[in-house]
Amino acid sequence: MAIKAQFMQTTIIESYLKAIDQATFQKMMNHLLFLEKYKFIGSPGSVVGKNKTSKGAPDSFFEDGDGFSFCEMTTKDSGYEKGFYQKLEDDIKHCFDFSATGIAPNLVKNVILCTNEEISAEQYNSLKTMVRSYNPSSNFETYTVQNIPYKLLYYPGLAEKYVPGLGTTAGALNTLQDFVALTGKGIQPSLLNPFVGRDEEIEQATALLEKYNVLILTGGQGVGKSKLAIELAEKYETDGFEARVIDNNPVAVWDDLQKYLLPNKKYLVVIDDANKSLLNLNYALQFFNGREDGTLKIIITIRDYVRSAIDNLLLDTKYVELKISPIKQDKLHDLIRSAVPKGYVINATGLQRVISIANGNPRLALMALQSFSKDNEDNELDSVFQIYDHYFKKLDSEISILSDKRKLSALGIISFFAVMDRNDKKLQEFLETNFQINWNELWETFIELEKNELVDLFGTDVVKISDQVLATYSFYKTFIDNSTASIDYSQWVLHCLSPYNRKISRSLTDCINTFGFYDLKEAITSYLIPIQDSITNDNASAYKFYTVFWMYREAETLSYIQNWVNSLPQESLGLEELVFKFKNNDHVYATEYFELLVPFWRSNTHYFRESLIIGINLIKKQPSRIPEVLKFLNDCISFNRFDYTTDYERQNIFLELVSVDESMTSEQEYIYDHLFLSIMSTLTGTEFNDIVGLGDGAMMMHRFHLVYTPAFFDLHQKMLLRLFLLHKKYNDEVLDILRQLIVHIDYFSMSEFAHEQQLLEDFIEKDLNSNIYSHCEFVLKYIEVLSENGLTSLSKFHNYLDSPLVKLAAIFEVDHFEKDELGNILTFDKQEKVREQRIASYIKGKNLSELAGILKTIEQMVDDGNSWEFDTSIMMLFRLLAEEDVTLYMQLLESVMVNQYKIPLNYGTIVSYPLKQKLVEIHPFYKLLNKHDYPQKQYWLQLFFEALDQTNVSDFYFNEFVVFIGKMKQWASFINFEDFTKFEECYQNYLGISSLDNSQYSNVIQYLSSILVKNRDIQTLHFERSFCQKCGKYYLTNLNLLVEIYNRLLASYSSYDHDNEELKAICQLLPDFFLQHLESKIATQTYMSPKMDNMKLGFVWDLENPDQLVDKGIELVLTKSPHFSDWEHAINIFFRSAKGDKKNDEKMLQYIEDYIKAHKDTPEDIALIFNVVVYRFNEQIIRFLKQFLILNNDVEAIKNIYVIRNQGYSGSRIPYIEREIKVYGSIIDMLSTLPEPLKYLRHKEHWERQIEYLKRQKQHEAKSDFKGWFE
Repeated sequence: MAIKAQFMQTTIIESYLKAIDQATFQKMMNHLLFLEKYKFIGSPGSVVGKNKTSKGAPDSFFEDGDGFSFCEMTTKDSGYEKGFYQKLEDDIKHCFDFSATGIAPNLVKNVILCTNEEISAEQYNSLKTMVRSYNPSSNFETYTVQNIPYKLLYYPGLAEKYVPGLGTTAGALNTLQDFVALTGKGIQPSLLNPFVGRDEEIEQATALLEKYNVLILTGGQGVGKSKLAIELAEKYETDGFEARVIDNNPVAVWDDLQKYLLPNKKYLVVIDDANKSLLNLNYALQFFNGREDGTLKIIITIRDYVRSAIDNLLLDTKYVELKISPIKQDKLHDLIRSAVPKGYVINATGLQRVISIANGNPRLALMALQSFSKDNEDNELDSVFQIYDHYFKKLDSEISILSDKRKLSALGIISFFAVMDRNDKKLQEFLETNFQINWNELWETFIELEKNELVDLFGTDVVKISDQVLATYSFYKTFIDNSTASIDYSQWVLHCLSPYNRKISRSLTDCINTFGFYDLKEAITSYLIPIQDSITNDNASAYKFYTVFWMYREAETLSYIQNWVNSLPQESLGLEELVFKFKNNDHVYATEYFELLVPFWRSNTHYFRESLIIGINLIKKQPSRIPEVLKFLNDCISFNRFDYTTDYERQNIFLELVSVDESMTSEQEYIYDHLFLSIMSTLTGTEFNDIVGLGDGAMMMHRFHLVYTPAFFDLHQKMLLRLFLLHKKYNDEVLDILRQLIVHIDYFSMSEFAHEQQLLEDFIEKDLNSNIYSHCEFVLKYIEVLSENGLTSLSKFHNYLDSPLVKLAAIFEVDHFEKDELGNILTFDKQEKVREQRIASYIKGKNLSELAGILKTIEQMVDDGNSWEFDTSIMMLFRLLAEEDVTLYMQLLESVMVNQYKIPLNYGTIVSYPLKQKLVEIHPFYKLLNKHDYPQKQYWLQLFFEALDQTNVSDFYFNEFVVFIGKMKQWASFINFEDFTKFEECYQNYLGISSLDNSQYSNVIQYLSSILVKNRDIQTLHFERSFCQKCGKYYLTNLNLLVEIYNRLLASYSSYDHDNEELKAICQLLPDFFLQHLESKIATQTYMSPKMDNMKLGFVWDLENPDQLVDKGIELVLTKSPHFSDWEHAINIFFRSAKGDKKNDEKMLQYIEDYIKAHKDTPEDIALIFNVVVYRFNEQIIRFLKQFLILNNDVEAIKNIYVIRNQGYSGSRIPYIEREIKVYGSIIDMLSTLPEPLKYLRHKEHWERQIEYLKRQKQHEAKSDFKGWFE
């Protein structure tokens, strides 16, 4: 269909070209050659400002390195008398005529002939020879009626600019050159301005684009994101990419992407101001995900304060982000100098004013230049407001947007709402009732503004403003600026508080980001006072008012919050009920009312102390709120980049407010202590993140190092002294915080740290104990850090260095950074070998009492919370001891059983290693393991039986094992059950002397597993995940037992057989179990919503009689899941086979074909099987539909057949609708291939109606997309 459309378009263009006038042809070809990368210089053969040509040689010429490209244009109306070919020869002569062009022939690099006639191959070769006769190195190129149409259609929007009535593009996709040229006609400063001061960013961005295909450029408005993106695109055009730009035009770009981004070429696409057209960003990313890797790169520009708006669209895309900061002053100076128009004057004073007001913002600087005129050095320019006023003065003189109150009000209103729908009756009533705004007149104004390209209209139904800078300025002039305001902002806010609260917030944020918080404060405040007077007794409105305007009414907001806290009921919780843990998560939001308090903690407000007091009062009133309050205190009390400028005032205030005194109750003291400890863990460290809110949920993160001032060290010492006081009450918490603190000592100089060092060492001397391992650990870490920085002598800590605990730890602890004599960190195996040697040397010659003392000491150290440091070492100790002295090993093992040390004994090698290495006598060892009751007894006995090899197996141990597994409790796990075949001979002996029925369990695996399955004291039974696959062969005579085991394992843990491979193994032995299992599974499901998505039953096609099994399976599924929609039906579980399993795929396809034949007259069954086709064999839809229609041509039979997958989507539905239309189009094309196609006219009409319905849906979706995703 697309090929047909292009053929029709080329035919239209060819017809148009044959009648085109010379002047239009010349303009069109100059534009085309410009896009073909010819650097245009001039056109002697055209008349500026008029649609006519003049005599000139050549008609157009272009720069080409150190030479030139000459172009001659020829049309039918050119008036040549000698004949067409003679005219072409004359044109070539002109190009090399020095007297006419002033250019030497050797400098003519290219000769281009453009004509609306045809040129034969013979003529082309002859002309090419002629060109080479003048300059052998010249290239020759022709643009004729044969190739011009395809060239015009290759570049988005080019053909329709010159061929009347030809709609080839939606309008949002541009060539790079056209986009840059268009910015010269827009409201904002042109991108044609010089590129200055961003060389470093170009290098960074280029490096990132080498690794990533999607680059996001974020930054404040006007910092130069678009200009940087354009420079990058130009750079990539020299590297084999073609650049395209998606501008913020609201029309959908999906069709253009499909048409103009060809699969065999490489493109770089810039999506400029992505937040203004999230729809087109979504299209581009969907298109990107369908491209071959490396053939498409995307650069997205977006303002930082709306950055979060695109997060959801990026979930499935790998991207990288580059933050563009304000430009440096010296670079801004260079930019302004280079951008001053010729003949204009800007003196040093004026230049400095521009730099000062622009504050690193290139757009503001370029806008400011509009305030300066020729020969005028005395322009007044004192504020951002003046820059905008001067800048828009020219626009006002042309279309009267500021002086015409009607237009200004319309722009201000649409700026506030962002998008408006003419059919929105609620909004119409709101404006007419509250502000007497005539709805029809307002829309007439919108249509008028659209003609001036100030707003965008979708038809005549939906409108939004076309430029964000104009939007913010219009809002300010309509509502806030007293000299121009046409709508009372007080009344506007008052009426919008309830229905449009978020729009008030968004529009205010845009104004603050543009003009500045303090610059707006006086004007905004004057409007807020009457609003407060009006909402005094309306709590709901007051709450919404303070959520928006708290920053301009701080005292009043805090008073409102305090009244809310006072109104809350007092909670009474015991200390054990208080929770000081919180979710440190950016997606946790403050609850109602409390959310008003959080901004005070995040900003440098004069009311920080008061806001913190209210937060603490809230905790006292309702202690259950501690986690929520702590989460936001943790975020907000943490250091920010500028705390040093206020002498860390916020942190000092916090410490003061959570200090305790004798008047407090024990509960209050407990709360204050834990508030302090919770926040202290946040304040340790030297590198922090400062997250700054930017409005509309967006944020910016800065990573920074602390600035160490005297005030910082005063604060640090207060923190330390309070921690020391709390140590005895909260030993573990305090030491954890101190550990975090000391690892950052290397950031301090010796003089800076001297006083804190003394405080810490006094604390160690007075409060810590070398007989407590956690204290020793802390001191050792402290010594290590000080030693690395050359700040201490080890002698003062000798009691810790010489502590028996420390010495023992040095032997037994894992040292992951252990080095060899050359200073290289040892490999893991070598580290283990060295540790083994240390332990062996240490335990050599020690008696039982000494060894038991070692375990006792380790128990104490483990009790301090360090078990992970010793677990493998204890295992190593027992292994080495067994090798050295097996008697001592068994004595120590018994000591563990009797004393039940609280040490890690989870490693099976403690028991299994001596057995496997035959270091112990089997029977005495077994007696020892059975002798006492101890926590590890069941585990160690199981290890014993598993470690027995064939030489140790006997009837005695078999009988003991049978008794053992029959008495197992709670939990039993076997990772290699097949190993128990070692007891097979014993089992056969057992059968010979017992009354057990031989036919019941034919082998030992059956017998032992039957005992475990029947043991109901075992709550959780685990076998290896592949048990049925490995051991199924042992159950050929008792498959029911295998089924029982399978069901028991399924019940024990949910992840067992997640891939249905175990089920497959059983069904290959017992095919009937397939339906039995399916029936039992279905019996537990809810009617209409069976949860069977995780089942993979495609293996059914490997079984005997799969068709019959699937037939019965479908019947079973339908009992709980009737088919009534286009969602994927549960019967698809039978058609999920391994990827690439062509053999089974063929079986499935044959089954579907046979099913259609058998059920051709049953619409419900046909609809069901087509659900399988759609979801499992989508590429076969046409094949099976054709088969069915040949068997049954009743049009009613197709009306319940869904041929499109119903699936979730993100963003716009248009790409999905397009795919549906394409499928229905393919079906219609298929109908013409059927025997007697006239029988299927009603079918054709049915699917054509579907297409028309989808087209209406597409139009509706396009309207929704145009409106965008606003609050």
